[in-house]
Amino acid sequence: MTSIGRRLSCCWLLYIGTIACGDESAAPSAAKARATSSIVTQGELWMGQRITIAIELATPGIFSSAPTFDLPKVSGVFLMAPEDRPVVGSEAVGDETFTTQRHELTVFSEHEGTVDIPAITVRFDSSSRFGQPTIAQRVTTPALSLTVRRPPGTEQFGTVVTSTKMTAKESWSPPLADGPVKLGSAFTRTIRLEAADVPGMLLQTTAADKTSTLFAYPKSPRLEDTRDRGQLTGRRIDQTTFVCEQPGTGTLPGLSFAWWNPESLQIERATLPSHAIEVAAATDAETVTAPMPARRTRISLLPVACFLLLAICGWIFKDKFAQAIKRHQARVATTEPTFFAHFVEACAEHNAAAVEQRLLDWLDRFYPNQCDSVMQAFLHDAHARTLTAAIAEWESRLYGRHGPPPDRRLIHDMLVLIRTSRHRILSIRRTRNSASAVLPALNPTHD
Repeated sequence: MTSIGRRLSCCWLLYIGTIACGDESAAPSAAKARATSSIVTQGELWMGQRITIAIELATPGIFSSAPTFDLPKVSGVFLMAPEDRPVVGSEAVGDETFTTQRHELTVFSEHEGTVDIPAITVRFDSSSRFGQPTIAQRVTTPALSLTVRRPPGTEQFGTVVTSTKMTAKESWSPPLADGPVKLGSAFTRTIRLEAADVPGMLLQTTAADKTSTLFAYPKSPRLEDTRDRGQLTGRRIDQTTFVCEQPGTGTLPGLSFAWWNPESLQIERATLPSHAIEVAAATDAETVTAPMPARRTRISLLPVACFLLLAICGWIFKDKFAQAIKRHQARVATTEPTFFAHFVEACAEHNAAAVEQRLLDWLDRFYPNQCDSVMQAFLHDAHARTLTAAIAEWESRLYGRHGPPPDRRLIHDMLVLIRTSRHRILSIRRTRNSASAVLPALNPTHD
């Protein structure tokens, strides 16, 4: 072979090698993100029990954002998104390294029999390593099927509560008297229910019926959920004011709260005693004039003068004081937190029409300068698909186009999503306002 032929052969081999190396380096990784699901709760699954489902996410490289769970809507089933931090790990599959996250979802079923949990879509961003471009990932978990049993003896229960511990406590303000009380007296009873592994929304409602002598004025219940290292504790606090409007004896019956204990496999109860309040009839002479003291005592004139001065000032400026108080009350009544509190109270009462009205009233206050649809503006700022889906289902079921009327589960889920989005939007607004207040103007003007 001539020297020219040898040179051409070397060039050809180098060209082929370059193409092969370039194709190998440019070939994308075949590894893909994935999601798996499994039932963590062992043993029998009961109605009203907290059932834990583990979802494990795996992606090549690292996670670049927190995952978003698009929870499906299942009739008679409460699905609660993960709130605790995930368990992070890694695994090697061949030559590829995956970063894993293990999340736990909570499920409460109000139905017995087979409960199908559809596939759950999870969205997050990942990248090959720090500083590299992110890739939008969208994975789907396998569907799961649960077999849920009704606890024996709970056929007459409206809502089955399954918990290892539940307490019921009450307090009175002022404390109940042993003897008769005056006509017109008022007493406020506070009942506090607390259960382990049950959200406050699922706890029983306490009755507040009036009697022939006592009239009841119940307040909206206060619901609280706390988590401590995976332990969920739900609370429901009900307050009722009883006013003694007629003479006689008013009897408030005792209360009993039943739940199923999955450890002892028995129905347990927490009871509160009954109370009888005797209201005395009004008399013509309820006060007796005290006799004049035999010896005159010296009275300091300074307190009397101060009292008279304050009374005169109050009389002179009473109109201004009244106007100032009215202005303050009007400002408080029209603030955004007050409107949102009214919306939360309507959700606790499970009144669909009131929830819709309070929601729109709050959105008008949340976007005071919005000319277009305030609901669309809120969904745009929230940027959460789960919230958009919940609002769409709410409007569809509220106006009777599809499915049954809104139930407690839908109201609870919508309230949780709206509360979370509101907190995030307010945080963004505060951050922007702080930045605009600190940064100087880009083109300052000088007189």
